[in-house]
Amino acid sequence: MTWRATSDRPYPKVMQETLLLFSCKELEDGESYLLESMDMRCGSSRHTAAVVSLGVPGLIVYVIGVPAGLMALLWQGWTYLLVMLATSSTTFQPSFASHWVRARVRGRRHCVAWAKKKRL
Repeated sequence: MTWRATSDRPYPKVMQETLLLFSCKELEDGESYLLESMDMRCGSSRHTAAVVSLGVPGLIVYVIGVPAGLMALLWQGWTYLLVMLATSSTTFQPSFASHWVRARVRGRRHCVAWAKKKRL
């Protein structure tokens, strides 16, 4: 069974529709038309308006922004987990996590002490 982007899940469908605005097919006569709607010529004012108003914002928000935002949330959760592991009183503390987090906390303490000293 193969997974297709045209599934009933909304995110892949929005991504597919956004990327289809950039998909053109060149015919034998040398003209290129939008793959999804063969009545719209690529490069025409109508196509350019659609790309500028829908394609570029959709590309930034859905194709790049959503995965980047989810990655940031996962990273934030990972660092929170590392802090909890390094500062907890349990015996389970991976060495890489505790050293990394302690060095990061130590660096923050030095920055705060320096800022207080300079009265920033």
